[in-house]
Amino acid sequence: MDKLKKFDAEFKKLNSYNILLFNVIKYLTTFFVIGTMIVFPLIGDDFLFNFYVLFFLIYALNIPMSPYLYIKQNKSRISIYKLMRDTPIRREDFVRSRLRHFANYASKLASACIVVRIISIFTLEDPSLLRILISLAFIAIIFIILTLIAIFDIYIASRY
Repeated sequence: MDKLKKFDAEFKKLNSYNILLFNVIKYLTTFFVIGTMIVFPLIGDDFLFNFYVLFFLIYALNIPMSPYLYIKQNKSRISIYKLMRDTPIRREDFVRSRLRHFANYASKLASACIVVRIISIFTLEDPSLLRILISLAFIAIIFIILTLIAIFDIYIASRY
């Protein structure tokens, strides 16, 4: 695990501009999603809008993982684990490290979404316990689906 941390540190030094670009895009999409959650309700008649918010959440959660899973080499996308297959880094350590990156950001985003949604319910809508519970359940379902997608993506990236 220590070797993987050293690899990540060197990787961040070599690709600092790409990681900075991914971080800027990550924060822009995060603020966009949270801003739309403040103004518009998540549960309502407009199911297309709910999928729109879900799409941006998927995008906001895949962006921070992308530079740690794949790299462009010779105009093709190659898994970082494929480049590290000759090193003594185990696949389990790679998957655990990438899941830790994902869980750190996803937990922050989920808690921000929950707080923003509760604030918007109390300020823009008629507050009721049922509305709060439905919103929390919807956000929980969204993040469970996104976690399953991330686990699948990390699993695919760790195969050679």
